[in-house]
Amino acid sequence: MDKQQHITFGQAPRIALWIGLLMLLTGLVIRYILGERGANTLIPTLLGMPISMLGFVALEPEYASGAMRGVTALALLGVLLTFNVVPQLNAVLLGHPPNGSVITLVTNALTLVLCGVLLFVCLIASGRVWYKRRAARTGK
Repeated sequence: MDKQQHITFGQAPRIALWIGLLMLLTGLVIRYILGERGANTLIPTLLGMPISMLGFVALEPEYASGAMRGVTALALLGVLLTFNVVPQLNAVLLGHPPNGSVITLVTNALTLVLCGVLLFVCLIASGRVWYKRRAARTGK
């Protein structure tokens, strides 16, 4: 029986797993230990759970491609959901008081940074896999 060779995504699934767990823990700490309520404090938790699960699934080479597509989509969703924090951060850096809670502002900024890093890692890993598959097809 000929076993199919899967081209792996390198360390990207592990990075997705750990970033997802960090987002999940951040959301839980903000929500239950610091006592901040609101929909914005749930964003890291709601994104961190599926990202970490898909990162765990992507550790298996057979499922890595689909799982990493899901991680990329969720990272993009996280960036788009929390991108509204950029003008608020700019205002705070210019010396104006924040519009809402400082904890919510920090949570959204952290989520934006983590999702942005994860999106970058996923895009680089996907490009690397695409290049390897193309090279394997052409024989170069």
